[in-house]
Amino acid sequence: MRTQLRSDIVSLAEDMRRKVKETIAEDCKYYSFTSDIWTARNARSYIAFTIHYVDENLKFINWTLGVLEIPGKHDGPAIAAALENIVFVGSNETYGSSKTSNS
Repeated sequence: MRTQLRSDIVSLAEDMRRKVKETIAEDCKYYSFTSDIWTARNARSYIAFTIHYVDENLKFINWTLGVLEIPGKHDGPAIAAALENIVFVGSNETYGSSKTSNS
């Protein structure tokens, strides 16, 4: 039962990633990315990476492309590795480039 449930969740996640990628490829001409880093109460740090764009009907769209735990310090190399992992998951392509700030 547990193995089947896990398999179903993985399958649904892969299907959703594929659909999001197709939607972005079809609807998104210009875009921006944001990332956010936070530390949970259990002292673990996480990073989220989100794409934002406006579709042809001027509707604001955003997709969270991934959320990962950042082990250890969240310094430049750790952040870069996490973002690279999110952008390249299941793909040999990038969505674009990003710039980070301390704001």
